[in-house]
Amino acid sequence: PPPAPIPSATVPALTMSEVAGHKVEGDCWVVIEGKVYDVSSFLADHPGGKKILLKNAGKDASEDFEMLHPPNTLKKYAKEILLLGDVIKM
Repeated sequence: PPPAPIPSATVPALTMSEVAGHKVEGDCWVVIEGKVYDVSSFLADHPGGKKILLKNAGKDASEDFEMLHPPNTLKKYAKEILLLGDVIKM
């Protein structure tokens, strides 16, 4: 896998261990391209259904995401998903 991005000064840095604890319906985080997103409030609105988001919750979903979505998808749904920070390796 590519190295994790260097965290920016304005975005918190999170470890995969921290992300892994958020994998249930009311607390659902995914990693896409080194960024951590809280998709909890988007589960019901996800066009592919909430099941696939929950399957990838607490994990790096970049490969599945990139295979199924056009490049502008994150920007399109930016109001519905919350960027929490960058993933760092520990």
